[in-house]
Amino acid sequence: LMQMLKCSAASVVALFSLAIVACGAGEGGAAPGARPAASTALPVQVYSAQRRDLSRVVRVSAVIESLSRVRLAAQAPGVLEQMRVEEGDRVTRGQVLATLDVRESRAELARARATLGEQQAVLERLERLKERNYIDQASYTLAETQRAVAAADVQLWETRVDHGTVRSTLDGVVIERYAEPGEAVAQYAPLFTLADMTRLVVRFGL
Repeated sequence: LMQMLKCSAASVVALFSLAIVACGAGEGGAAPGARPAASTALPVQVYSAQRRDLSRVVRVSAVIESLSRVRLAAQAPGVLEQMRVEEGDRVTRGQVLATLDVRESRAELARARATLGEQQAVLERLERLKERNYIDQASYTLAETQRAVAAADVQLWETRVDHGTVRSTLDGVVIERYAEPGEAVAQYAPLFTLADMTRLVVRFGL
């Protein structure tokens, strides 16, 4: 009887062990020694990189003009005597481009210079008298003032005569001319437009 009980207990243990192994396999665990399932391969396409020129030519209209341009104007009113350059002519800085009739201003300049000479002579005579104490300081100061006024008058008319000559302010090209000889022009009336052709800029019309 004892021998039969031992055999029955061993059988129960063996069945229980098989049940545990079966349950583990049923739950998704791989049995010991089993080979893993092969994964599904995905198709892959391979490209090789190549150097290519992606630039393209675009044609647009554009205006080429000078970066620096100036408009010369008459600094004094008067009648144009000469216009010495035409459109397209090259000019240099300081070159005379036009002259105005300044005969009246020249006459006034001559009068002012004569007055200055008189005042200078008076001042020199009074200076000698002052050294001898023949005149007072007030008389001498008045003569100095009159001489200074005469000198300022000369400078004024010299400037007005100089304004009768129009000179170029740069090295460049005459691109526009607005008046002709014999025309009466007002003060600050435009006479020429000059352009510096050594510095150009392209303006695209997009």
